[in-house]
Amino acid sequence: MKKMKGFTLIELLVVVIIIGILAAIALPKYNYFATKTKLTNILQQYGSLNTAVKLYWLTNEKIPNSFDLLDTTFPNCDIKTETQYAGGPNINCKIRGIDFVFRIMPNRTQVLLGVGHISSWNSYMHIETPFSTWKPYCHAQYVSGAGQENAKKFCLDSGLEVK
Repeated sequence: MKKMKGFTLIELLVVVIIIGILAAIALPKYNYFATKTKLTNILQQYGSLNTAVKLYWLTNEKIPNSFDLLDTTFPNCDIKTETQYAGGPNINCKIRGIDFVFRIMPNRTQVLLGVGHISSWNSYMHIETPFSTWKPYCHAQYVSGAGQENAKKFCLDSGLEVK
């Protein structure tokens, strides 16, 4: 009898199943960290905006009505448009596939970072800084349970209070 070389169908199926299980475990973690990296970049720009608004407010005793008055730029925006919203300037921006908006809202006495739909998390996120405290906090409109957990984890990892 001649001995056959190679793998049996069962052996190949076992390997494919093991690879599938490992991918199912690793992919959600990869998506979280990839999105977190993008949001961290956006959060850094938001911190610069907060500092610029606070310096303008301390110097001029009023809230700026245009981003041109601030000593800050938005260098990483792929797409940028400036409009007016809620009595203050509004910049719509897109960085690395995530839509978000920077808003200075004198009527609501706050600076707002609104992150649009984060598709890999299936959620929306707002980070707000009230003029009264200048301490940013995070809240979100969650579309799904996994998105809620990812958004909360990102906020807490970034040192933000979650409301």
